[in-house]
Amino acid sequence: MHKNNSEFADLSLLEKIRLVEHILVLHPQMQAILDKMDYCREHAKNALESIGMLVTGEKGTGKTTIMDVYLERNQIRKTRTATYIPVLPIRIPVPASERGLTITLLTALNDPYPSKGSIVVQTLRVYKLVEKCLVDLVIFDEFQHFAERESFKLNRTVSDWTKNFMSETRRPLILFGTPKSAEILDGEENEQLRRRFPYRMKLRKFGWKSKEDQMIFRKFLDTVDRKLPLSETSQLSDPKTSARIYKATGGLMFEIMRLIRWAAVATLKRDEPKISLDLLKESFEENLATNSPNLRNPFKA
Repeated sequence: MHKNNSEFADLSLLEKIRLVEHILVLHPQMQAILDKMDYCREHAKNALESIGMLVTGEKGTGKTTIMDVYLERNQIRKTRTATYIPVLPIRIPVPASERGLTITLLTALNDPYPSKGSIVVQTLRVYKLVEKCLVDLVIFDEFQHFAERESFKLNRTVSDWTKNFMSETRRPLILFGTPKSAEILDGEENEQLRRRFPYRMKLRKFGWKSKEDQMIFRKFLDTVDRKLPLSETSQLSDPKTSARIYKATGGLMFEIMRLIRWAAVATLKRDEPKISLDLLKESFEENLATNSPNLRNPFKA
């Protein structure tokens, strides 16, 4: 099936490849999380106390994509006199500690001397810079690092620091982490911190068992297909092709896009009109086979 290819007609090969590498398609789960982040942000502007959200998901389900999309929509703005950071993201250091958190936050807030001073002094600087930089929302990635390595219980001092941070800044905090993160937050000793995070959202991989699951997955593949800068659609959402893609990737967003991107780039370099089954077979061998040594290539005839 031929596409309306006018938007890609004047692009060079390199520009088309870049387009492939930056294709972004949000499925409903991801959009729901982005919407809830917006809600937490708007709520905090008028509430006495900010509220937060915990987002959990296996590796490869799209947590990083969600953060990247939200940051792209809320970019840092610089003027001659100030830097405005509407969304402040940090990756929680390992092991998590008060000093580690304050240094990481101060670095993200462009403090010239993030390691200088006591914990108290550093924390006060964090509060002031959050206000000065007009931060609306804060993201803590890798929340599972809050747990003690031995007991997997929440680090008490880090927990208390986080509660105080939310109280003093009145900014909403969005936590991203593995499924184990929910166990950390739900520990018996964590009631006060848990109360701050009434919203829980799970980012799941695509399913295949039900007809509805298959419809959602095929719709996603069709949207990706139509965004590819190729002269013909590759029929990725075809029932048999989509079943093979699902088997190859297990429904993980990261694996799906890696499989398709490699095949699309190879298609462009070979000046072919669409992704063929042979190219999907090559892509699987190149990108996914080592992680699934017991899985026969689903794209072999």
